[in-house]
Amino acid sequence: MPDPAPYTDPSYGGDMSFGANADSGEKYPRLRGLVTWFKIYAYCCFGAAVILPVFLVGSAKNGMEETMAMTSAPVILVACVAQGFFFLMVAEIPQVFMDTEKNTREATELLRTVATKKP
Repeated sequence: MPDPAPYTDPSYGGDMSFGANADSGEKYPRLRGLVTWFKIYAYCCFGAAVILPVFLVGSAKNGMEETMAMTSAPVILVACVAQGFFFLMVAEIPQVFMDTEKNTREATELLRTVATKKP
């Protein structure tokens, strides 16, 4: 079995932390920011799905505007909700990648700890 010391000994310089801030869980900060942005945008779309149709129907003044408002309000509602779900889906893809990488790193650290433990 190979000697695990080069991978775990801090004096060797190879602590295998896989990143500058691996202990604090702050890997991929730009990707985390992008995921957060997509989620915020998705929730804004859900908010617009409620506000826009209400505003559109409430601002109709005469018969023709009411007809257009009543027919376009459901379309706007469906479009905003679909866009919100789309951006939530897009935000989930990198989140799954980051979670998988974190779980793999933790499992590797656990296996390394078990393998280097002396009986």
